[in-house]
Amino acid sequence: MLDFKQTDTNLHKNKADIVALSHLFYAKNWSLATSSNYSMVLSKDPLRVLITASGKDKQFLCENDFVTVDANGDLIDAQNSEHKQSAETLLHTAIAARPGVGAVLHTHSVASTVLSNKYCSKGHLEIQGFEMIKAISLDNMKVSHETCIKLPIFANSQDMVALSKLVDQNYDSLPKGFLIAGHGLYAWGKDLSEAKRHIEGYEFLFEVLLKSGF
Repeated sequence: MLDFKQTDTNLHKNKADIVALSHLFYAKNWSLATSSNYSMVLSKDPLRVLITASGKDKQFLCENDFVTVDANGDLIDAQNSEHKQSAETLLHTAIAARPGVGAVLHTHSVASTVLSNKYCSKGHLEIQGFEMIKAISLDNMKVSHETCIKLPIFANSQDMVALSKLVDQNYDSLPKGFLIAGHGLYAWGKDLSEAKRHIEGYEFLFEVLLKSGF
């Protein structure tokens, strides 16, 4: 059983790891300007989630640019009084509350934006026939290049309560990720490393599909 309880000693490392990841994703053009947000579970019971503060440029994200929220997305702690949680925090907490989830990452790449818009009416993006599919860990399933992933696409909305409920209702069928049309990718994992791998795997597959004229 995974233990997500954190101490003040490794909180610094958690923030440093997310900052490094933010700079990497910026360099890959997946998290430009103030787009994207990243979170890590600090404890499960009660749920406490460390998440990047709203409006922070991901190229320059630093260890002061975080807030801590509870299961309802309410602010528990901030680095300073000007920091606030992202409007999309409820999407993070809905996923973070699930067993085995340790980190949730959200990116805004060109490929995910284009493909999510293109296939929104279909309700999902179908991915099959690529070796990189093995980067995605699917529960109770051996993954190969022949595995068909149907990555759900939800319509974009500013109603985060309704959108987070929709994600929660469909969680069991989500392949460790989903798209929001015209918005971007959410992916998660048991820890930050696995969540990063899922983001990289999906973003690679999106680029292949986009360049193939899919």
